[in-house]
Amino acid sequence: MTVQSGFQASGWLGALAGTHKSYPMHDPSRIAEASVALIADLRQRTQPAPADEPSEDSAASLVDEWTTADVTSWLTRVGVSRSVLTKWARLGMDGKALRGLALLRKDHCLGTTLREDLSVRNPLDLLHIVRELDSLV
Repeated sequence: MTVQSGFQASGWLGALAGTHKSYPMHDPSRIAEASVALIADLRQRTQPAPADEPSEDSAASLVDEWTTADVTSWLTRVGVSRSVLTKWARLGMDGKALRGLALLRKDHCLGTTLREDLSVRNPLDLLHIVRELDSLV
C-alpha cells in the first residue's frame, strides 16, 4: 500500500515490496479503486480451504468423489451467495454433478443450465462458478 507519492522502497523493504502488488492510496482519485482491489486480494488470501475439502492440487482427480458437503465447501470458497449454497445442497449436488456441469461447458449450455435449472440468478455467482469450474475439472 503506497501512502506517499513517489515513494520507492529500497533495501530489504524494496525486495519484499517488489514481489507484491501495490495499492496507490496516496492519490485521492484512486483510493476507492485501490481499496476495492486491496479488499478483494485480502479476502482471497485469508479464506482458508475447509479441512475436509480435497487440496487444489489433487482436486481435479478427486472431484468425482466429492460429497455434497465437499461441493458446499468448494462453493463457499468460490464465494457464491447463500441462496446458491442452499439450493445446491438441497439438490444434493456432488462431485459427479460438478463434472457433468463441466461437460455442459463444452456444449455451450452451462450458463442456461446454471440459470434455469440450478437457480443461479446473480451474474457474479455465475462468473465465479464458471471460472472455478474451468480450473477445477
